[in-house]
Amino acid sequence: VNLPMVEDRLAVRLSGSTRNRDGFGQRMNGEDMGDVDSLSGRASILVTPNENLELLAAIDGSRIREKGPARKVLATSQPFAIGLMNMFIDPPYDERWLTDSDFTNYATDGNASESDLWGASFTATWKIGDYSVKSITAYRSNKSYYAVDPDGSPIAIIDEDARSKQDQFSQEFQVNGVSFDDRLTWVAGVYYFTEDGKVNMTDVVLLPLYYAIGMELNFNTNLHIDNKSYAAYAQGTYAVTDQLNLTAGIRYTYEKKYGDTYRFRPLTGEILIPFTSGKENWEAFSPRVGVEYRWNDDIMT
Repeated sequence: VNLPMVEDRLAVRLSGSTRNRDGFGQRMNGEDMGDVDSLSGRASILVTPNENLELLAAIDGSRIREKGPARKVLATSQPFAIGLMNMFIDPPYDERWLTDSDFTNYATDGNASESDLWGASFTATWKIGDYSVKSITAYRSNKSYYAVDPDGSPIAIIDEDARSKQDQFSQEFQVNGVSFDDRLTWVAGVYYFTEDGKVNMTDVVLLPLYYAIGMELNFNTNLHIDNKSYAAYAQGTYAVTDQLNLTAGIRYTYEKKYGDTYRFRPLTGEILIPFTSGKENWEAFSPRVGVEYRWNDDIMT
């Protein structure tokens, strides 16, 4: 929906969507797998106080509440650990948990794929004669959760769930214009980006062995990143003739990345991977040179 609130001065745009579909897979306990259930919306407002200033603000969001992907277990095997576990449980983990359908299984644990995503941006453009100055500010956030039970049985052979959170922010300033009797079109700017992300993942592995003989194979994994990027750039295209254009530009980029992780067993507290971190940085100059010739209205080299 587009709403012109004040002619040539204020306008609002609203949009939304919903997607829904039953799952094409199903667990034997009646739960769907592979469904679609999402709701999204966006709102923006455009303000033009005068012919030289334009302000555009926008916000959007999506909410996803879906089951996990459809899974089919094709076969089971009996390695030592499962054979040992089967000595303490009834019924055991074997071929009885296979199904005749390509779209069903006997899983009962994690079955989710959920996300909450939203973002906002603000762009301001000032026109000053043959030049314009633009500021672009943006933020995004993502929170997600998923849980799966890939062993296809009600026994806790393998269960996994993960929660993640990521936020990012960017800011860009641009100056562009035309010079030398409109023969030179140019742009220059600076850019900044930062993001922070975390993941907490839990893997349950052969849980009955822990309750039977105290052997824990479960593990928790924690990951964290912190990344930043800086850049400055300039580029210009000069019309030597009406057919011949020359382009030259350069961009400098500096990035630094940090990450850390550790892993432990949640029930016994055993440390599997001690806290480990690493960081690195890079820089690059990226030049560009181009020659463009228009032979006629249909052909350009």
